[in-house]
Amino acid sequence: MTRPTVMLLDGDKAFCRRVRTRLTKRGYRVLCAHNGLDGLSQCACHRVDVVVLGMDLLGTSIEKLCPSLLKCEANLQILVLSDGEHLEQAARALSSGAQHHMMRPENLGELEKVIDRALRSTQLEQLTHLESYRADQLKQQATLVGDSPMLQDVRRVVDLAASVNAPVLITGETGTGKNVVANAIHHRSHNNNAPFVSINCAALPENLIEAELFGYEKGAFTGAVATKRGIFEMAQGGTLFLDEIGEMPRHLQGKLLSAIDEKQIKRLGGESSFPVQVRIIAATCLELETIDDHRFRRDLYFRLSVIRVHLPPLRQRREDIPALCEHLLGGLVSGRQVHLSQEELTRVKAYHWPGNVRELRNILERAAIIQPDQQFKPSQLLLPAFADNPPNSLLNSVEELLPLKEVEKRHISKVLTAHRHNLSQSARSLGISLSTLKRKIKVYGIPRKPGSK
Repeated sequence: MTRPTVMLLDGDKAFCRRVRTRLTKRGYRVLCAHNGLDGLSQCACHRVDVVVLGMDLLGTSIEKLCPSLLKCEANLQILVLSDGEHLEQAARALSSGAQHHMMRPENLGELEKVIDRALRSTQLEQLTHLESYRADQLKQQATLVGDSPMLQDVRRVVDLAASVNAPVLITGETGTGKNVVANAIHHRSHNNNAPFVSINCAALPENLIEAELFGYEKGAFTGAVATKRGIFEMAQGGTLFLDEIGEMPRHLQGKLLSAIDEKQIKRLGGESSFPVQVRIIAATCLELETIDDHRFRRDLYFRLSVIRVHLPPLRQRREDIPALCEHLLGGLVSGRQVHLSQEELTRVKAYHWPGNVRELRNILERAAIIQPDQQFKPSQLLLPAFADNPPNSLLNSVEELLPLKEVEKRHISKVLTAHRHNLSQSARSLGISLSTLKRKIKVYGIPRKPGSK
């Protein structure tokens, strides 16, 4: 952890030596300067938390010094030391940006207390800025972008879900933004200040999901050297988002159903249950109602889908693509002027986007990195099969009239071929997880090249 830094900017060298010795023993990093120019130079070279500013700096304009110090470090705290002869100067320093004042102390312990208070002010200000930044990020993550009729229907169901505390099931293809909908429901609910905790059921090994969900007691299994809270406890009073719920192991689905119905959980290795108040939102790209009961429990499906939100694929709401591009680019190219021409928007809208909004974001991010501003053309980064066809012919091609599953199967096969059957690279290009790609390969019966990984 970085030590707090205090700079003693004072003309009394003997006083600075005494204070430096005492503060160094307390763990502070201490810098010393005896004139304004030296103080500004050190502030420019080092991160300083607190400046202890004496009024006996000969030839220094205090009114100009304080603003100059604050320009070096926005969160800098300035503590003014004065005696009876320099009260007017101290008042000018306080009106010029200094935040604290005390008479020059005989007891250095009093000075330490004021420095400690100044440091706490800095930490509180930094925490406030961090919380503000987090709030802005959460708000952005909860924004449903677009005005298509389909998205307006989604918004209406989101508002309904936010007004009650019932379980919600979000369905839709991979990359459509199911996590955004979950965030939006939580953000608009009455408990939006409570925790929002998410877990991807497909991203964890099967033997770890139960411990992550419900926690465990010390000694519950080899390696459990201390008690650990599960995400049910972490989400207490708030929202628990279970992404890729269709990938949850069958033997855990009953425990999840009991936790939802009874509002109680028991840690692994624990002897007693305890209550939890958690709002459950689940998401899946699978059609759970058609899956065999041996893979996904029917009773859990019905319990989760009290309210159901279906997100349409991006190709079914192409009119939202211009607004999505503007929104996504705003977070990707901060400080740059990047504009999509009407011709480029036409090409981007013509693409069928099998990876949906996630694929769109990935393409825009790649384009923002490798293309200069004046040549910003994300359509050039799409699949060669698309780049070779103008938008109008593509929209009228036979492939557009194929069943959706056949289109997806062919697209996955093309991507696999392009990446020489490297599954990790193919999954990244498609904007889906590796486990999802493996499942789709199995479902569609796509031949696997020997040695592919």
